[in-house]
Amino acid sequence: MPILEAMQLGTPVITSTKGSTPEVAGDAALMVDPYDVPAIAGAIRRFEADADLRDHYAQAGTAQAAKFSNAAYDARLADLYRKFA
Repeated sequence: MPILEAMQLGTPVITSTKGSTPEVAGDAALMVDPYDVPAIAGAIRRFEADADLRDHYAQAGTAQAAKFSNAAYDARLADLYRKFA
């Protein structure tokens, strides 16, 4: 889970629009087509040039990663068991 690990550390994330990464990243990462090299380079340049953008995604990423914590998982599982108990 490199995306979540980076988010937990407050690192702004650029990730793929493919696979499960959009679901994991939510709105807390810049999404790019992994086959579009200019788009990847452009996302890197955006982070390089804009400290506010980096800060926004760093904070959003920390909040997004918290949704996948062990405590959040335990709470979701307990809710599920309560529904069926």
